[in-house]
Amino acid sequence: MQQAPCELKSVTIYTDGACIGNPGPGGFGVVLLYNEKRREISGGFRRTTNNRMEIMAAIAGLEVLLFPCRVTIYTDSQYLVNTIMKGWAVRWRANGWMRNREQAAVNADLWERLLNLCERHEVGFEWVKGHAGDTENERCDRLSVKAAEARDLPVDAGYDRPAPRRGGALFDADQTHETPRASKRDDLPTDAGCALNYATTTRREAVAVTGKGSKKKRHAGEQAAATRAKGSTSKNQSPDRWARVKVTEVGHPCRKCGAPVISRVPRGNRKPDQAFYYEYYLACPQCHTMYMVDAAKRSLS
Repeated sequence: MQQAPCELKSVTIYTDGACIGNPGPGGFGVVLLYNEKRREISGGFRRTTNNRMEIMAAIAGLEVLLFPCRVTIYTDSQYLVNTIMKGWAVRWRANGWMRNREQAAVNADLWERLLNLCERHEVGFEWVKGHAGDTENERCDRLSVKAAEARDLPVDAGYDRPAPRRGGALFDADQTHETPRASKRDDLPTDAGCALNYATTTRREAVAVTGKGSKKKRHAGEQAAATRAKGSTSKNQSPDRWARVKVTEVGHPCRKCGAPVISRVPRGNRKPDQAFYYEYYLACPQCHTMYMVDAAKRSLS
């Protein structure tokens, strides 16, 4: 006799993102509800954007689910709801993460992760008005703001990737994020039959840049990003397609090879007569082309 498929467990997730400065220190807050069980998680990054934190909140909530579930996500971000529910992200991915012939999709690294999670679960997004008295939305807002105000936040490598320093750590471009930690209110026991994973989520593995052979390890993440970008680019796409794109933000395609660019912090000392400097620059992890952008230009006068 054929066994009937297990019915999907229904989980409700509330999410919110916050950013101080935009771009600036950012955080996300998540509340998960399953039957009578509840879990709160939050996390943050030292320099990111509000939109990235809205997406990251949804990712963090879905990543702690042990099994495929039927999920309803409530968020006050119309950007998040419309991009998924209207199929924009799916279309961008089918077009090589291009919104149109000249504009690259922003936050492609996070949309890719979220789409993969939406394919594993049955996910629906519902918009709720922010700061309008919704108890769980207000709770997520407080969690996200508190996370953004925390000290020693990790780097959001998909948005702002500094050059590695000796003794530090280097993460792969598509895996760098602080694993959401359960809040103090998360005192629920582990339940093997429950849809939620109450155990601490395993932290992504870092590649330490120390000792002999550190130069090889320093480029490990860049090589992984280049391989991933190369595999996702169609063979019949002409390089001329990328040459028309103006590279101004992280995730835009390189004008030479089409790989998504990343952010780096310049090294070296400033000259005494220097009138300005660049806080960061964009670089291609595949062909190593550099792009200096006006948004990173800072005056010394």
